[in-house]
Amino acid sequence: MEGYINGFDWKEAEAMKYWSFGSSISLETRQKTVKDAIFSGDYIGSMKVDGYYERLLKDEDGNCFMIARSRNVNGEIVNKIDWAPQVKEWMDLLPNGTCVLSECYLPGNEGSKNITSILGCLKEKAIARQEKTPLHFYIFDVMAYDGQNLTKVPFVDRVKYLKTLSIFKSDFVSFAQYFEGEELWSNLQSYLANGREGVVIMRKDAPVYFKRTPARVSIKIKKELKETLDVVIIGANAPTREYNGKEIETWKYWENTKTGEKILGEHFMDHTSGLPIEPVTKAYFNGWAGSLIIGAKKDGQMVQIGSLSGITEEVLSNWRAYLGKVIEITGMQIMDTGGIRHPKLVQFRDDLTPNDTDWYRIFK
Repeated sequence: MEGYINGFDWKEAEAMKYWSFGSSISLETRQKTVKDAIFSGDYIGSMKVDGYYERLLKDEDGNCFMIARSRNVNGEIVNKIDWAPQVKEWMDLLPNGTCVLSECYLPGNEGSKNITSILGCLKEKAIARQEKTPLHFYIFDVMAYDGQNLTKVPFVDRVKYLKTLSIFKSDFVSFAQYFEGEELWSNLQSYLANGREGVVIMRKDAPVYFKRTPARVSIKIKKELKETLDVVIIGANAPTREYNGKEIETWKYWENTKTGEKILGEHFMDHTSGLPIEPVTKAYFNGWAGSLIIGAKKDGQMVQIGSLSGITEEVLSNWRAYLGKVIEITGMQIMDTGGIRHPKLVQFRDDLTPNDTDWYRIFK
């Protein structure tokens, strides 16, 4: 029958909803709860993609379905598999009796509203809108495989099937990677520092739940664990001299290696013809800072804790005016030995003074 695997109708199944903190829960409580869960050894987690939930089902007879959480006005499921022929081609490779959960997304333009602008169209128009950038699918859980119903199988064992599924290749399908403990914590900071949505963690022993999962069996983590620290701009680092970017043919910043004269203009052909000129970075050419040195108070003294890159040209060109300013940063990881891995500016804190930073609060 359509939609059935081992006696279960996956076509009509309720989508699992993942638990998240209510708005009444304080940030401090959220942070402690999630950090304790991550380091408890009871959970594993993976990166969350900002997309649109789609259940991908290939029933026992080989019929393929792509089913979202929502139903039509009559309460019926809607099969959108023909709206994404690229994933249908991948599903054709799978054994009958397989069901996976995925996030459907647009690379470089994530967000559910971008998906509805495609899947909400008529089929022909939806396919046309994917001509330049087709929809991609991020697989994060396996409900059934090759006729085997996995609803009672612990989550930690279900996701092992992702490796099995990865042998079926597609440019439009990727698979979640799961981590635990310190590795999960470090990756979470990395995802947030790089603008990703966050992670979802799940108890290792969790079966498949329909409708809503019990509290803390799964936890959606977005900004709860984004480390923010108050530090001070205490100096600047010299910029990198040599330019090694991709825009070399139209690059405008050059230096004569014999005289030290800086030359403005497109001189790539002069460079390739053997003239003693080299491309240099814009910051070096203009005498700007390359990055900022940041610090925090320790025993009454300001101590350097790292360097901050990715700063606007306005700040780098006039960095001396920002000495002593307090800024709020995030980072991939606070190192146990001191220092911050890949710090990133969040905002300036004009409401704080250098005395409001404290080494021991940051590295507690």
